[in-house]
Amino acid sequence: WSKDWRGVFGGGGLCMSDAGSLIVSSDLEGFFREQVTDARNELGIQMEEVVEFYLVNLLCDYSNPTEQQGLGGEPLALTYKRALEAGAVERISILKELGDGALYTAGFFVESIESSVVDVDYYITMGGHAYSSLGNLVSGYARGNTFSEIYRELAQAFPALVNILNVVSEGSRESKSE
Repeated sequence: WSKDWRGVFGGGGLCMSDAGSLIVSSDLEGFFREQVTDARNELGIQMEEVVEFYLVNLLCDYSNPTEQQGLGGEPLALTYKRALEAGAVERISILKELGDGALYTAGFFVESIESSVVDVDYYITMGGHAYSSLGNLVSGYARGNTFSEIYRELAQAFPALVNILNVVSEGSRESKSE
C-alpha cells in the first residue's frame, strides 16, 4: 500500500463521513482496508486484489482534506467531452478524475444523487465508461498493459464497487448514531 500518511497527520488520519462525523484513525489505510474488506465480504463480492488496493487508496485520497479531488460541479458528460477534446496526457488525467469522482460520489452520496436530476445509474455508466476509455488509452504506454488491465477491471466492477462504498458509507453513519 503506497500512501504514507504519517507526514500529513502525524501518524494518523482524519476522515469526514458523509454524516459529518469525524473519523480518527492511527492507520487510515488499515481502517479503509478493513471497511472495504468487510463490505466486500458482506455483499459476497469477489474482486482482484489490485482493485481492492485501488479502492482503498481512492478512499485515502478523498479523505485528505488538503487534496482537491472531485468533479467540481461540472456535469459528467461535459467532463467526458472535455477529456475527448484534450491531448493524450491531459485526457488520461481527466478520465481518471472522472472515474474516481463518479465512483466516490455514487458510493458515498447516493442520497444526494437520488434527489438530483440524474440517478446513480448515470454515475455508474459515466464512471465505468471513463475507466474503460482510460484502460484503452494507457495500453499504448510503457507499463500500460498493467494499468490497462486495472482500469478495465474497475470499469467492469464499477457497479459492485459502488455497492461496496455504499456499505462503507452506511457503516460510518451507523457508527455515529450508536
